[in-house]
Amino acid sequence: LWPLVDTPPVFMDGALGGVKYYYHCRGNVEMPSNPAYLWRGRSGAELIVWRDPQWYNGGVSPAAFYKVPELCKNCGIDEFLYVYGVGDHGGGPTRRDINKIIEIASWPIMPTIEFSTYGAFFRALEKIKDKLPVKEGEMNVIFTGCYTSQSRIKMANRIAEDRIQESEALSTMANIMADAPKKTESFEKAWQKILFNHFHDILPGSGVIDTREYAMGEFQKAMASIGTNANLAMRALAERIDTSEYVCKTDPSSTAEGAGVGYMTEQHNRYRMPVAERGNGKKRIFHLFNTTGYDFDGVCEIVVWDWLYDASRAEFKDSDGNVCEFKVLESSRGYWDHQYMKIALCAKVGAMGYATYTLDEKEIEGIAGYGLIYPRSDNYIKDEDIVLENNRIKAVFDIKTMKIKSLVDKSNMKEMVDREAGFFKYIKENPRHGMTSWRVGEYMSEEDLNEERIVKFKGADTGAIRRSLSYETTLGERSKLNVKITLDDNSPMLVYDCRVDFHEIGKPGDYIPQLAFTMPLSFSADKFKYDVPFGVIEREGARHDYPANSFAAAMDQRGENGGGMILISDSKYGFRCWENNMQMTLIRASYDPDPYPEYGVHNFKIAVGAVNDCSVKGLMKMRDEFVHPVAMCSARAGKGELPLKGQLFKIEGEALLGSVKNPEKGEGVILRLLEVEGRASEFTVKFEKTPAFVYEVDVNE
Repeated sequence: LWPLVDTPPVFMDGALGGVKYYYHCRGNVEMPSNPAYLWRGRSGAELIVWRDPQWYNGGVSPAAFYKVPELCKNCGIDEFLYVYGVGDHGGGPTRRDINKIIEIASWPIMPTIEFSTYGAFFRALEKIKDKLPVKEGEMNVIFTGCYTSQSRIKMANRIAEDRIQESEALSTMANIMADAPKKTESFEKAWQKILFNHFHDILPGSGVIDTREYAMGEFQKAMASIGTNANLAMRALAERIDTSEYVCKTDPSSTAEGAGVGYMTEQHNRYRMPVAERGNGKKRIFHLFNTTGYDFDGVCEIVVWDWLYDASRAEFKDSDGNVCEFKVLESSRGYWDHQYMKIALCAKVGAMGYATYTLDEKEIEGIAGYGLIYPRSDNYIKDEDIVLENNRIKAVFDIKTMKIKSLVDKSNMKEMVDREAGFFKYIKENPRHGMTSWRVGEYMSEEDLNEERIVKFKGADTGAIRRSLSYETTLGERSKLNVKITLDDNSPMLVYDCRVDFHEIGKPGDYIPQLAFTMPLSFSADKFKYDVPFGVIEREGARHDYPANSFAAAMDQRGENGGGMILISDSKYGFRCWENNMQMTLIRASYDPDPYPEYGVHNFKIAVGAVNDCSVKGLMKMRDEFVHPVAMCSARAGKGELPLKGQLFKIEGEALLGSVKNPEKGEGVILRLLEVEGRASEFTVKFEKTPAFVYEVDVNE
C-alpha cells in the first residue's frame, strides 16, 4: 500500500523548494539599523532576509555609498549590497552607471566597490546567521488596496488557479486510470500565463489600462487549454467506463449530439468545464467527477441538451439503480438552435473519483413516486418573511429588504445573527492618501443597498433540493445589482450569486466608490481565521482589509456549542473582520494609474456558512466544496474496463489533499498533501492501482 523506497531523497538546504535567501524592499517591517534578519516559518525552516535600506531603484552617485560603513558596522559584516539600474523595478545598467562605478571605485576614501551578485552577498550573511534577529509570522499589511483593486484581474487569477487545479487532477485521473496521454507541456504553458500575471503590478491591480487588457488576454489563453485538457480527460475516462449494461437507443430525429459546445465556460457561469452533449435518445448517461479530497454528498448541476420528451416522466438513477431526486432549475429553447435543461441533481461522488448517473423517460405506471421536483415560485405579501431551510440551517429573510433576520445552525440550534445581516453597502472612500490602487482610504460614507425603498423583490422558491430567492437593487449614480440566494439540500451555506452592472468611476480628489458585502454576527471574536496558501492563519480583528485566498471565518468561543461563521468568495481576496462583523470588499473603483478599472459587468459568488466543525480541516472542506464544484460530461454506452464509479485514491487520516498532478518529468502521480492543524499525525493513501513505489520529493519534484 505504501512501499517507500529504501533510499530516501536528499533534500536541498533550506526550504523544500531550495530557497535560502530573500531580498525585499517594501514591507511592513520597521526599518532597523540592521536590515538583515532571519524569517522563520511554522515548520522551523528559515530564510536569510535582506531588506534594502536604501531602495532598489537607485542611480549611481557618491551619496549612495556614504552610509555603507555605518550599516556594515551595525550588521557586523564588511560587505554591503547596492541595487541599481534604469527602468521601473531596477532594470538594466547603463554605460553611465558602469563608468561611474568604475570611477568611484578608484577613489581612495570610498569603500571598496566591485561588481558582484546577490548570491555572493547572501553567502557573506551566512557567516553571521547565528547573530541575526529572528522574525516569525506574516508581515502584512503594506498596501491594502492591492487585495481588491482591478477585480477582473483578481477574478481571472482565482478562476484560473482553481480550474487548472481541477483540470490537472482530471488529467491525472485519465492518465493513470484510462492510459490517456499526459498534458504536462500544455499545463506548463497555461501556468506560465497565470504566473506571468503574478507580477507585482498586475495581480495587485496597480497597473495601467494596457496591463489589464493584456492580463485578461493571457487569462483567456490559459483557460482555453485548461478547459480543453479537462474535457479530453473526462472523455478519455468516459470511454473506458463500462456502460454496456445501459440500453441507449439512438433517436434519428435528435439534434442533441454536439449541442452545448462552449456552454458553462462563459463568465457568468464562472468558466466551468465544457458540457457538450454526447447522447441523443431518451436514455442519457452522465459521469460526474469530484476533484477534491472529500467525498461529495449534495446537489450538483448538470445540463441536458435537446431532451425533447415528457419531462413529467423524467427519472434519474445512480449506478446502483436507485432513483435520485432532482429539480429543473432552468430551461431554454433558444441556445444556438438547441434546447437545454439545467438540473440540480442530488448525487454522491467519492473523493478524487467519478460516479455514473442516467436519465430516462419513466414508464407510465407508478409515476407518483418519481424524483422530479418543479421549481415553485411563491407569491408573498409584504408583511411575510421568506424562509430558506434545509436539514442544516434555517435562514429567515425580510421580504422588504432581503436582509437576513435569523440564521440558525440546526446542528446546535444556535442563532448566528442578532440583527440585520447579509446585505450590500455602497461605500465612498477618501482618496487623500493618493495611490488609490495601492491604498484603501478612510470611509467617508456607507450606504445600505438593502433598504426597502430601493430593493425590488423578483421571486422565491422555498421548495426542496435547491431553494432560492432573487432581488435587484441600485447603487451609486447609474449601477445595478442583481442577487440570487440559494440553499441546497445538505449544505450549511447560503450562496449569493451576484451580477453587478457597475458604472461608477473614481473621482480624483473627491471619492473612490466601493461595493462591499457585510455579515454582522451574534457573537464577537478576538481573532479571525483566513485561508492562505496550504493552510489557515489567525489574525487579530481589524478595521482594514486583510488578504485571503478565499475565506474568512469567525469562531464563537462562548459556551459549549461553539460553532462559527464563514464567508467565502469564488474570486475576491479582501476581507475586513472585527469584533462581531465580517465584511468582504467586492469592487473598488480606484482611479490611478487606470482611471476606469471596474466599469462594466461583474459576476461573482459569495457563500455565507454556519460552521459546525471549527477545525482547519472543517473550514477547508467547506471552502473546497464551494470553489471546486463537481464537473460532468455526457457519454455514450459502451464496453470498458472501468467500473461505473471509482476513485483514483482516497486519503484516510489527518492529511488533506493540496493538489494532484502528473510529474513534470517521468511517469506517475504527484500528490501534495497538507498537515493543517499544526501537529504530528498519521494518514494512509489508498490507490485503486497499487503503486510500484512511493517517493517523498521536494516541491521541485
